[in-house]
Amino acid sequence: MKLGLLLLSVPLFACEPLSHEAEWAREPATPGPLSLEPAPVAPALGAALTVVTFNVNYGLAGCDGPGVCSADPDTLGALDGLEADLVLLQETNEGWERALASELGGELPYKSFQAPQKLAPGGMGVMSRYPIEEAEVLDSPVGWFPAQRLVLRTPDGPLQVLNVHLRPMISEGGSWVSGYFSTDHFRARELSTYLPRLDRSLPTVVAGDFNEDVHNEGLRGLLDLGFTSALAEHEPDARTWRWEGVPLQLRLDHVAFDNRAFELVSAAVVERGKSDHLPVKVVLRRKAG
Repeated sequence: MKLGLLLLSVPLFACEPLSHEAEWAREPATPGPLSLEPAPVAPALGAALTVVTFNVNYGLAGCDGPGVCSADPDTLGALDGLEADLVLLQETNEGWERALASELGGELPYKSFQAPQKLAPGGMGVMSRYPIEEAEVLDSPVGWFPAQRLVLRTPDGPLQVLNVHLRPMISEGGSWVSGYFSTDHFRARELSTYLPRLDRSLPTVVAGDFNEDVHNEGLRGLLDLGFTSALAEHEPDARTWRWEGVPLQLRLDHVAFDNRAFELVSAAVVERGKSDHLPVKVVLRRKAG
């Protein structure tokens, strides 16, 4: 969310608990014959999956002519060394796509970018270590930025991803202040439009610039469906957005994972780059079964 731009432009198992009395009343067990069979081993978790989401700020990259493109090196460098398997990007454009492909293409060779259409900050993209088998763009039902739905082929099986850039907290009249309190329903409508497009049989990650936090209507609805915001769970005081000269910091960027499919290893904000947003890095492991 760019304040300056917006103001100017307008299966679980349960068992009966055993009381201490019953436990102590048991007869001593008679030792049986020694078994040479190995003890059962719990199924191993899948390999680690490192997911990064980053709103790079469309104003920090551009092209002066055919093939003459550049991006802010500090912001591009914020993605260096993160060892990501999957990077979800918001506010990309041709300049960003070229710079990112050059910087990360060796490590993340599979990509899907959507150029901005109605609005300059409306571009977005995904770069992946794993092949992208499905990719589609989902239009916003409130006329703002689109979303991307993708299915990747990973060593642990298919992974479904929804990359979002939800409507900013800006009122119809152009006020950020009143928009902070009055725009929840727009983002809730966006998510309620996108989520039915997902295949709920697939392990799923929903990530990006939500332009809201876990107490707001849209993201709260996602959490009610069995997702967890990794950053809110692991680093509840972390903030991902700031604006120079404004004494306000917010957590607007999230990596939300399906609790049925993943367990959280770590989550952190990367304090690098000149974008008003900061990268969020999350490490997940696929649950067995």
